[in-house]
Amino acid sequence: MVKLSLHTSNCDAANHFKIEELATAELELRIEFDRIVSIQSQKEARDELCSAIQEQLRPFEWICAGPVNLELLWYLHGTQRQETDKVGDIDNITKPIIDSLTGESGLLIDDSQIGSLHIFWNSRNHLTQKDALYIRLQFNNDECLRKDALVFVRYAGAVCLPLNVDFNNIKDMLGALFVIRARLRHRRTAERIRVLGQNFDRALVVSSWDVHRTRLGGFSNANIYSLAEFRAKCREHGLSWRRLLSSLREARTKRV
Repeated sequence: MVKLSLHTSNCDAANHFKIEELATAELELRIEFDRIVSIQSQKEARDELCSAIQEQLRPFEWICAGPVNLELLWYLHGTQRQETDKVGDIDNITKPIIDSLTGESGLLIDDSQIGSLHIFWNSRNHLTQKDALYIRLQFNNDECLRKDALVFVRYAGAVCLPLNVDFNNIKDMLGALFVIRARLRHRRTAERIRVLGQNFDRALVVSSWDVHRTRLGGFSNANIYSLAEFRAKCREHGLSWRRLLSSLREARTKRV
């Protein structure tokens, strides 16, 4: 049996920010357990925990695309933790929690986004009948994407870029293609510099948004495109050279 409660700061299920001037937000999830679940637990127990957490997170209409800070505070029975096998090692009981935060029903694309992870435990007293966990997720709300228009474009080998693209919006498709074009140019430049004996990957290639294709197991394949597939999809939805030139002329006119 798992009991959960959730609180947010400067965000809610519909909005990844509520105060426009404030670029940080926070989410706290409190979980009570009848029994702690670890990576050694039976699959049924792990699935139950994951389902309970994702049921709370499923209404969220956005997902973090940039780095996050994650803090896990366990309130455990001190004697049981030290003198029985009812509570696993702290790393083993943490992995199922992190897994439940990722994917389409979570708040993270992949756990590689976790820039800092703080895990610690306190011994609960007699006033607390069950083991409990406080999860605090802190993130930059300028680095979030809407789930309803989320696509992944595999643009360099197995590297995918998450983007918000409405295929009924020419500017969305154009913006996505320009971003991908710029990234490819950076990668080609970095490769040329490597030939000269220097490594500029950190300046030109490394991005907290890029994610390897194998890390997208929690997302539908229908929303994961190769670059050729993405370009074809854009053409199917009316993106052409004529529309491109028209959009560029319109943009220049507005700047003038």
